[in-house]
Amino acid sequence: PASLTTIQTNAFQGCAKITEVDFSACTALESLAGFNECAGLVTVDLSKCTALKTIDSSAFSECTALKTVTFPVNLEKLENAFTECIELENVDLSKCVSLKEIGFKTFYNCKKATIKLPAITRLKLTATSFGEITQQGEDKLCKEILTLKGDKGDALKMLIKAKAKYPEERIKTYE
Repeated sequence: PASLTTIQTNAFQGCAKITEVDFSACTALESLAGFNECAGLVTVDLSKCTALKTIDSSAFSECTALKTVTFPVNLEKLENAFTECIELENVDLSKCVSLKEIGFKTFYNCKKATIKLPAITRLKLTATSFGEITQQGEDKLCKEILTLKGDKGDALKMLIKAKAKYPEERIKTYE
């Protein structure tokens, strides 16, 4: 409903039969969590959630069938939101020009994911925002990160390498 402002952590945890959620009427939604371990969830479209600023911890973590997520333009923060979404492929954040933070383990072990970032130069990251190479040498990184071609993209690329410890050869550009 349009009046919904928050979906709390674990609200729909483990609901394996959920395959899609219609967020089109959730224009007042400001904070989202609660769909972790929904093994049947394939697509999430949050584009109409114009008030959504934060996708919180474990919002869609371990949604093992999730392939595509469409984000709202006003999104500011992602925190541990897509950990272990092993089928996640296309993550287009390029229109999220207010994005300020991609937190701890947000895209951890999303090995098929290509993350397309907006044309920004400042972004709070952690060493595991996009995954990591474990101490045992296991690759838990997302497939690749795309930054805008040019000065802003170059600045963001340097930040990703330094803060997120992400390998330079997996950071590409787009126009």
